[in-house]
Amino acid sequence: MVMQVMQHISSRAEIKEKFSGASCITLACWLISSLIAIIVPASKWARERNEYYKYMGQYNEYESKQQQYKQMKSGNGNWTGSNAAMKFVYAWNIIMFIGLTIHRYRILANGKDQMGIIIALLIYAQFSLMNLITTTQGAIETDDHFFENSIYGWFGQYSVLVAYTDFWMFLCSMIFPKVLGAIQYRNRSQKEESVADVSDSLAVYKQDGPSFDEVLTQCKETD
Repeated sequence: MVMQVMQHISSRAEIKEKFSGASCITLACWLISSLIAIIVPASKWARERNEYYKYMGQYNEYESKQQQYKQMKSGNGNWTGSNAAMKFVYAWNIIMFIGLTIHRYRILANGKDQMGIIIALLIYAQFSLMNLITTTQGAIETDDHFFENSIYGWFGQYSVLVAYTDFWMFLCSMIFPKVLGAIQYRNRSQKEESVADVSDSLAVYKQDGPSFDEVLTQCKETD
């Protein structure tokens, strides 16, 4: 009876090991989703830009490029600055997302409280959504098909790349908190069930089992 009860009760180290840290599947899914949020919009933007160049028949025509580049600069004096600004926005957005990804990976791997990470993801999702709306409503040129008639094309704008990236980062930052919340809820339920089982076992042991001194004596005799 005593040995059965002692075998049924999980040690504190076993309980801690069972519920500390995230599983390898969760960590792998997080890294893969972060990479997808960075790679997919960039590859989509580059592919559509190259397809547009080929469609217009201007992909390898150097003279035509130089001529239309001069026309673009004369027609839109802010083009160079706007393009540089969009490059900075895109680069800084990627740096922030990578830093947040590393920080979240460390928290998940160490098994720390995930509520802070969920809040940070939701805040970043709101930031990506606002940046997406701002980019599509103001930064992307659409008037009179100005960029569409140039060698850079509509898909050649860095504003389009920023919009694609913000959209994918918004999806990643909205979906993954829900997954983390579901995992945290499941782990909490399992932990409460394990603690309840330990409490029930201790209650049965205290009621029907021998005293603590007798248990120690039996353990010494067994050894």
